[in-house]
Amino acid sequence: MSIERSKAFAEVAKVLWFVESRTTANLRAARRRLRHFTTTLMPPLGGVAR
Repeated sequence: MSIERSKAFAEVAKVLWFVESRTTANLRAARRRLRHFTTTLMPPLGGVAR
């Protein structure tokens, strides 16, 4: 593998890792917000909507 190709591969891997980490962080935050929303505003549904 040439230097250029390995450099390009490293860039792609970095971008993919960044996107994936951002996505998982956003999903986690959204899930936490949803749980907060269900437990505070809808107590009857809080136990059901897990």
